[in-house]
Amino acid sequence: MLPETIDSIYLYLQRGDSYYAYKSAFYWNNFEQIIIDSHNSHYATFDGILYTKDTTTLLVYPAAKKTDSVYVRQGVTTIGIGAFSNALNIRYLEFSLSVKYIQEEALTGADSLSHLVIQDSVETILDEALDCLSLTHLSLGNGLKYVGGYFVISDSLLNISCRAQTPPKIINSASHFLWKVIDNGSSLYVPRKSLNLYKQAEGWSQFKNIYPIEPPIVSGVNNAEVSWVQNFSATGYVWTLYLDEAQTQPYLQLTFDKGGHLTNIDLNRPNVPQLPAEEGDKQEDKRYAEYYSFTITGLDADTKYYYTRQTLAGERVIDEETGSFETLPDGAPTGINPLLFEPSPQKTFENGMLRIRKNDNTYNVNGTKVE
Repeated sequence: MLPETIDSIYLYLQRGDSYYAYKSAFYWNNFEQIIIDSHNSHYATFDGILYTKDTTTLLVYPAAKKTDSVYVRQGVTTIGIGAFSNALNIRYLEFSLSVKYIQEEALTGADSLSHLVIQDSVETILDEALDCLSLTHLSLGNGLKYVGGYFVISDSLLNISCRAQTPPKIINSASHFLWKVIDNGSSLYVPRKSLNLYKQAEGWSQFKNIYPIEPPIVSGVNNAEVSWVQNFSATGYVWTLYLDEAQTQPYLQLTFDKGGHLTNIDLNRPNVPQLPAEEGDKQEDKRYAEYYSFTITGLDADTKYYYTRQTLAGERVIDEETGSFETLPDGAPTGINPLLFEPSPQKTFENGMLRIRKNDNTYNVNGTKVE
């Protein structure tokens, strides 16, 4: 147990007449937990992890703690210097939405870590912060603005998904951007509309493999499969379709929960029944970038639609995309579900289940023909 009187866990180096904190005295520890006297005025511990007294900075994670999945508690704003150094057992690590800064060498030597999720709240990642030789999947949020030199170090084939619309600025020279990662065939996934920005940005342009995170919209005659990247900060998503580029003629609005499941359909077409929500599908791209996908049925053939996709955190829009797509002409081969929203389908309930009658056939809400 650390005593009530301890007031610093840092080693200090002198430069001229001044001193600066270098690293924690527990930088290379082998503890399963750290306990400090509750009356200490500088530090606090929760679940064996050491924090500043106000718990805004995570200072030391016990390296031998027997947990393979870690979620940093809400309220922490800073991951301290070497906070997770030499962590032996962590395989999956996710920071809460309150974290904004990840300091130098925060994860140095956490060589069991394979998946790291950095939320949209993180703005800065400093030098060599993510030095994890087994890291294979790294998700960077859309709030990231600055990264330090060698901010990622990994011997593994790493897939980096960065949702920032504007490529984060490299604090140090681009020649010290990433170590090993760029040359070992690792891939970078970015928002589709930002693809060219990353291909031209200092540091990021060194990647040989830069792909869009989300797959393209796939149109049929009277349907379209839309996809969007999962956002760990989101509470929901809204897709709105329009008939005009100025977006003055709303056509259809679909609302999804944070898990990518359809929760509401708002139709603006006359004489079309309101159908209950049906569950969407969560899919995973074979190159890792995780996304949601949904097939919108009931569209008109050979028609251009304009759309807005909004990602919501509560009532706040935290990400937005606009674009357009065109459905195929009538008669084009599609293999799609029957049209459920075309004029005058009849809605009935059979044995407590919603059924739709059209052209002498009966379909369930997913468009599957039933006898």
